Amino acid sequence: MRNTTTKDARINGPIRGYIDPESKVVTLRKSDTEVVGLKWESMKESYYLTGYGAGKVMPLHESAIDLEVDHTRTIVVVLVVPDEAQTVPVLIGQPFTEQQHITMVKRKDTLTIFQEVEERR
Repeated sequence: MRNTTTKDARINGPIRGYIDPESKVVTLRKSDTEVVGLKWESMKESYYLTGYGAGKVMPLHESAIDLEVDHTRTIVVVLVVPDEAQTVPVLIGQPFTEQQHITMVKRKDTLTIFQEVEERR
C-alpha cells in the first residue's frame, strides 16, 4: 500500500482502519460487515474500482456509515468488497480525509486526525 497509516477506527464498534489519502473511496471487507453489524444496500449501478489492489474489483454493496477515527466523526459512503480484494478491514480514503471539517497532521511516523470546530460568534 502507498503512504498508508494504520489507525483504530469505529463503525458501530472498534475496527482497524488504514488511512490512504490517495484513495478515492472508503472500502470494507464483506466479512467485517458482520463484525460491525453493518446493514447494506444493493449497488445502484454496477461498476469496477480500477487501480485497486491487483487491478480492479466490483463492489458488492454500499452503505452510509458513521465513521470515527481519532478525534473525528462523520458520515461517509462505504463500498463493501470481497474479502480477497483487500487484506485490511477498512480502507479509509478521500470521502473521509477530504471533508472540509477534517484536518490531518503527520509528524514523522504519527498521523493524528482532528475535527475542526466551527467558532460561534
